[in-house]
Amino acid sequence: LKPQVLKSGLEPRFGRGMAPKTQIAGEEEPPAKVAKTSHEGVADELEKDALKDARPRIAETVGMVTEDSTLNVIPTSGGKVLMGLSDAGLQFLVAASRANVGVKSGRYMFEVRVVEVLLPTMPGGRMAPLQPISRQQCRVGFSKKGSSLFLGETEDSVCFDSDGCFINNKHKTNVAERFVRDNVFGVLLNLDPASPNANTISLFKDGRRVSKPQPLPEGLVGHALFPHVSFRNVTLQVHFGPGLIAPVPFECCTIQEAAKEDAVIASSSCSQDGKFEILFPIALPDEGTFDWLDDFLENHPGYTEVSDRKIVEWATGSGLGKPRTTSLKNSNDKPDVTFGIQALDEMTPRKLLYTIAPLIPRNYVVMEVKSNLLKSERQDLLHRFDLPHFRRVAAVVVGEPPESFKVKVRAAVLAEKQEKLDTEWKIQKERRRQMEMQQKLVREKMEKQKAMEEAQMKMFEATKAEGAEAKDEEVKTEEVKEEGVKEEPDVEMKEEPQEEEQPPVAELDEEEQKLWFLPRPVTDMVAPVFNSTFADFTLPTDEENFTEIRYEWATELASKEYMRSWMQAKKITSRVEDLVPSEWFNARVGDWSKLSNEWQGKQKDFKADPLRQQAAELRADKEKRYHQKQEREKSKEAGSAEGEAEAEAEATADAELEGFVPPDVFTVDVNDIGEGEPLFANFTFEDWALMNLRFEISLLMQFFRQEVTDPERPGIHESHVGYYYNRCFRKALNPKLFGVTTAAEVCDFIKDVVTVLDNGILSPVLTEEQTADLEKLLRLTEEARRERQQRLEGGDESCRLKFSAIMQQQMTQSHQPSWGGKGGPMPKSGGWPGAAQWPGGQPVAARPG
Repeated sequence: LKPQVLKSGLEPRFGRGMAPKTQIAGEEEPPAKVAKTSHEGVADELEKDALKDARPRIAETVGMVTEDSTLNVIPTSGGKVLMGLSDAGLQFLVAASRANVGVKSGRYMFEVRVVEVLLPTMPGGRMAPLQPISRQQCRVGFSKKGSSLFLGETEDSVCFDSDGCFINNKHKTNVAERFVRDNVFGVLLNLDPASPNANTISLFKDGRRVSKPQPLPEGLVGHALFPHVSFRNVTLQVHFGPGLIAPVPFECCTIQEAAKEDAVIASSSCSQDGKFEILFPIALPDEGTFDWLDDFLENHPGYTEVSDRKIVEWATGSGLGKPRTTSLKNSNDKPDVTFGIQALDEMTPRKLLYTIAPLIPRNYVVMEVKSNLLKSERQDLLHRFDLPHFRRVAAVVVGEPPESFKVKVRAAVLAEKQEKLDTEWKIQKERRRQMEMQQKLVREKMEKQKAMEEAQMKMFEATKAEGAEAKDEEVKTEEVKEEGVKEEPDVEMKEEPQEEEQPPVAELDEEEQKLWFLPRPVTDMVAPVFNSTFADFTLPTDEENFTEIRYEWATELASKEYMRSWMQAKKITSRVEDLVPSEWFNARVGDWSKLSNEWQGKQKDFKADPLRQQAAELRADKEKRYHQKQEREKSKEAGSAEGEAEAEAEATADAELEGFVPPDVFTVDVNDIGEGEPLFANFTFEDWALMNLRFEISLLMQFFRQEVTDPERPGIHESHVGYYYNRCFRKALNPKLFGVTTAAEVCDFIKDVVTVLDNGILSPVLTEEQTADLEKLLRLTEEARRERQQRLEGGDESCRLKFSAIMQQQMTQSHQPSWGGKGGPMPKSGGWPGAAQWPGGQPVAARPG
């Protein structure tokens, strides 16, 4: 490819809708253009020559500090030239670096020159950034130690950018000429209290002043300020002295020539043996992982975090704006964000950063929640930093946190509650204010209307009456005025300002007082990833290639015991992501579907035969009277008396029942209990639905026990019934169609086959042999129907089923699709029990409620 030449100082920016003007031109602007666009020059130099200073000077070599630089900064030529990586998406990110020597008093200068303007190749894929940014950028200035590396983006730094703007806390003011390549730009910091320009910063170009002294913000006055540069897609030469590359019109010292009394030397985080530390935090997801890390970084500013969340913060600070997130796939460990640039959305910079980080000696924190807990992935990360200048340390943050950590958690929860209360209080206060204003307007309107009516009445009476009558009217008018005057104080009393109401004070409840970890809206790991990997989580051992293993919250023994109990609890409440129907499962579903359809067809045939229905009604009447007889006998045993007429009638009725015994639900032939009547003759669509539910839940529990052999997973948790149901039967289990809201309440309808234990696990009532008998499920359904019918006849409406009529429509109209997974397609013969029209062929109205 031929070199790309910048023409006329124009260069397109990243993003749509941006002006093509570059921030850094490739060559000096034409004189006419400079004269037209440059700022009004300074007639006389505002700075005077520095007096000779005999005080001892600093001995340290001033330069940019690796640990105070972004990961894409590559220093060369002994740190005098700074280059930025510009591949794998890093061309969109800002490179920044801060010097190791700061200035707290005096007047000193350092210089910067843009020696190269890069035009990096744009990566393929989507390129529609949410917030357009310039392709090149250069900022020079000063900042506080430990402040953000994004120069000019916070109140702790000031700078000039390549467009000649003075920037502080994202506020830009155009004060100077633009930067161009090969020019030498000097930044002068004046902290000399004896100077008329004290506490100012100025910009010089090739030794010529191009900006007036800009006053420092109040937040920076009195603090030590360190030279700071940030750039994108350019190469910089940074000169701290001694001497100046482009001398200025007055005598001035550089940072390297600063007196010891005027300078502050930043402490190095390197250990005494010259080795740097690679810290691997090993913490359980959603148990204070990132809260502990934030506290650690605050107390140890010499460490650099390597993680996906830092890449997101880096991109946001580089001017790409706040990204969009996908809640289903977003987590703290692996953020799923959208900047509109495919290279960043796919976290392409991660691979390059893990390649370059081991080559740059500094203290790192490798924050990978999942990878640090999995031994195989942990070893891969360790191998990357297996170099002699690194100490590999595992920080195990597992167990009960210390009281200081709990105090911070409670304080954060209390602050969040107080913020919500304050917001609600302000909203309510504003609503009351608006209501009072409306009431006031209504009162004023009524008063004006009343005054107008009185004035009209006066005019009417004045034209009608004369003489004495006019005098009487005047007296009445005065009385009305006096009454109006008397009423005015009442109105004023209503409008008197009330005492200022104070916002409510938030307090922690009993549960919040017991919190160990701060609840967060975004989890550390997405559920599918967590569920499929947490069983393999391990703590580091001495056999691994760690230089040291530190236990931050508890001892080694206590941490291991805590993790063991934590994993047992998670195995109960988490779901198995890779569970798919087997061939045995599909075969059982096919057998049930065929048998259930046969029963429905027999019920339909029975309903169509009036003779068999008449015989069934006679049998049902006898059975009803038989049960009434049993109740009377129980009453007699209890000592209740009855009249002679009633006793004689009951004796006659009992004689008709001589030798009659109701059929036993669990022993009769389900297809013929007598006179050709099937056991399921009186089933409604609710009964068919419950019978089908009995089979599905029983089969689901049996299949789970077969596929999941882990003894610490005793069964299906109630919170995951819907997931497994949908996974295996390819349809949703909607509790609302059963008239309830949870899966546990759905299981209450079929207590004869499943119970929900105290820990939320579904426990089967039937054995596997009983479950294999499909007629057993039909008999249980009939027994439950009869018991429910007797309770309804006794006036107990609490047992009435309130299933939605939509359920019948879905069961009637739905045809199950073919099955996938390792079981292959579902057998087509038979279909689902609901595939045939329900007996009677008439729609069923919804139950009350």
